Amino acid sequence: MSPYFSQMFSAGMKETTENTIEIIGFPPSIVKDCLLFIYSLGDKTAQLWNTWEELLHASTYFQIESLQAICETEISTTQLTLDSVCNFYEISQQDPSYVLLKSSCEKFIIKNFVHLASLEEFGTFSVETFLSILEDENLQVEEYWVGVAVLNYLTARNEKLDEEQVLEILSAVHFPMIHKEHGAHLQEQFLDLVTSKYREMEKVQRCMEEIIYETESYHSDPSMQIERISKLRSPNKELNFITIGATRTFMMESEKLQIFDAYGFPLAELPFSKIFCNYGESYIFMADYFGNLYEFDFLNLNLQKVVDCEFLPRKHMGVIALRDSVFVFGGIDNVTCKASDKINQYCFADKSWKECGKLQEGVQDAIAINSNDKLYIFGGFNDSMDILCQSFQCFNPSTGETTLVKHECNDLFTREHVRVVGYGEEIYVVSFVDGKIHHFNPEKLELEEFYESSYAKECKDVVKYKSSLLFVGSPIESNGVAALDLENKVETVTSIKIYVPAEMYRCMKIVQWKPIRFSRENNEGSENSMDDFVSDISNDDDDSFSINS
Repeated sequence: MSPYFSQMFSAGMKETTENTIEIIGFPPSIVKDCLLFIYSLGDKTAQLWNTWEELLHASTYFQIESLQAICETEISTTQLTLDSVCNFYEISQQDPSYVLLKSSCEKFIIKNFVHLASLEEFGTFSVETFLSILEDENLQVEEYWVGVAVLNYLTARNEKLDEEQVLEILSAVHFPMIHKEHGAHLQEQFLDLVTSKYREMEKVQRCMEEIIYETESYHSDPSMQIERISKLRSPNKELNFITIGATRTFMMESEKLQIFDAYGFPLAELPFSKIFCNYGESYIFMADYFGNLYEFDFLNLNLQKVVDCEFLPRKHMGVIALRDSVFVFGGIDNVTCKASDKINQYCFADKSWKECGKLQEGVQDAIAINSNDKLYIFGGFNDSMDILCQSFQCFNPSTGETTLVKHECNDLFTREHVRVVGYGEEIYVVSFVDGKIHHFNPEKLELEEFYESSYAKECKDVVKYKSSLLFVGSPIESNGVAALDLENKVETVTSIKIYVPAEMYRCMKIVQWKPIRFSRENNEGSENSMDDFVSDISNDDDDSFSINS
């Protein structure tokens, strides 16, 4: 029952010959409870007078494992509250045997993080303990609450922190991921704190300046938002992937374009289109076959027409977002029926529409990506739709100039055959025809062969996620999504959920996004059935389309 007492009364120990045994460090009542537990052979109904916390320390010291287990269980099930959990979490780290207590405290903290973030109790944690909570992969809260927790920790912390510790704590907050309105207010509070409490730390002052600059850059650059969306800690962060595709195989007029989340839950039906581009955390833009341009908001499930076809008289054009604008390039002119060389720009700020440049070569069904505030346009078809253009064009919106980029890649650069994914210097051109993957470096304007993948020839779409390319809809999908580790050039299988319905014969695009406000789990157990959340578009004569959920 207790190796501690067994050894004490074993042969040769002085306690075996003395009438009085002195036990130092615990009050008599606690020792009495421990002995009562031993002599009652671990009877759980024995009346113990001390708290479970006090008995936990004693049971550990006296090596009464069964009593320790009871103490941990009782504390975990009946004693954890917002006021007590931080204290018990500190206790759980005092002895490696407190596995149950530590696990229970961590789960409680993660589950109630939003409520704990604004309390001073976090300030009692060591830096290591506090950071371990923020870095827990199970922490799924809006980034704002992580910022609140860090702000309160740095404010309430009584013991002096060195400069490196403050920097490490600040780095735990993904400031750009916080909503613009909340983030600005939170940054002001951090600046006030740094100015008053940490004013002597020059590195911390510079760090805050860099955070503000980085946040402003993030909110003004949709491509950066898409690239960093994998850092989201939101409750539905595993739902970062949305599948858009056609689910009918008959005549073009009867094809249905649907959006599905990672669990296969249909979110909306859209006007038929095969031309899409992401815009930031929660928007996509699409152009239908008649030249109408639409904006779809995932957060509010709202579709709105941006511009009518009479203002954009062509189809089969390319669409790409950059900063505060959407650019439409190439396509087939409805009047001349030739491949257009026009580049048009729609600015969100003043809702203006203008022609901003021309391509070196008119193309339709070309693909594009942006990097360093420039648009890189790959291939497409010529006027006759029978000759593939191998041109690679670079458009600079600031000057309105388009230049040709030399390359030796002979892949079929069209939306049907190739995907271009990535951001910054990590841009990859993936061919569905021969499986070849090329790496494009915008700084050097170099397009080099990178890897050849069998998955690329069999998949329905490709997305870049962190440091991997995910081949969605490949035959291996039943066991997970096939992936290419870009750092090691190794093909693997991931457990990431990306749903591609069996009835979807054509996958138009996989979109990374900031999850909407409801998820499948949240709907379970509610009065509304799943069918109530299937979204339909009601199109009145208005330019705005509402998604009924």
